[in-house]
Amino acid sequence: MPRHNLTLFGKVQGVRTTAATDWAELLLPDRIDGGLRQAPDALLVYQRLRWTPAEPGDLRCRAGVAWERPHGAEVERGLWADAAIGDTVVADAALVVRHPGRAETLGTPALPESPAAPSTIVDDQLVVTEDEVRAFVARAGSAYSATTTMTAAHRRGFAGLLVPGTLLLLAGAGRAARESRGSVEAWFRGPVPAGAVLTRHRSDDGDTEAFFLAGRARASVVLRREASKLS
Repeated sequence: MPRHNLTLFGKVQGVRTTAATDWAELLLPDRIDGGLRQAPDALLVYQRLRWTPAEPGDLRCRAGVAWERPHGAEVERGLWADAAIGDTVVADAALVVRHPGRAETLGTPALPESPAAPSTIVDDQLVVTEDEVRAFVARAGSAYSATTTMTAAHRRGFAGLLVPGTLLLLAGAGRAARESRGSVEAWFRGPVPAGAVLTRHRSDDGDTEAFFLAGRARASVVLRREASKLS
């Protein structure tokens, strides 16, 4: 895949990366390169994170734009990031965002199709609190202002803070996000307010889950876990 706008973050010292939570926050493209910060009204519609055990050492982080295309009246853009120790990539991320505007045609679009939402409800609801949202934004930053302040959320028509997609991915992955190796991807289909109760549906093999807001027939998030494909 072409990797445009290549950025070298250089050596990252003092960053503890042992599980998906650490990698997800480190591999946000706009954290690696401020020039990749997206429009304030950009919405994350897809994210994939893959990680492997990494021996202590200096990380070289890179990020860039992989592709861009029109999506109706919006821009749809694919972003990538990875981290390496020496010549070995130990974690990578792919994100797709959309926002109003005029798009360029760039690279080869790659947005995996979402799996079907499972129908079996499990007794394991998910709630992400406002305190968790604020803590995540403080650590990782967020270009989407509705997650940052209550004033911005009200101005955009939301009653409270929204949960960043990356935080939903980590919360939904559960124990898998605390493993030393893995792969998780999520499709975000609608905003999730902080403090809202999400009902969890799970596939028979346990690898695919969907999260529904009360009274909604369409899943807000579909998530899939699998063994890491990084070599």
